[in-house]
Amino acid sequence: MEKLPLKAHRALNDMSQQDVAEKVGVNRMTYANWEKYETFPDAVQLIKLAQIFKCSLDAFYFPVNAS
Repeated sequence: MEKLPLKAHRALNDMSQQDVAEKVGVNRMTYANWEKYETFPDAVQLIKLAQIFKCSLDAFYFPVNAS
């Protein structure tokens, strides 16, 4: 399976940042920072994202050199 960034998963599911943020339980800015690799979701939040996007945890792309 190809790894995709969060933004691509969101687009494939026709969702806004606000939609995803509400389902995960964070504010929109927090989710936006995840998409920009400025901050990262924790393990529980990653599980929620996988459930929302109906994918496995290893379907998410995060760059190795991200802060």
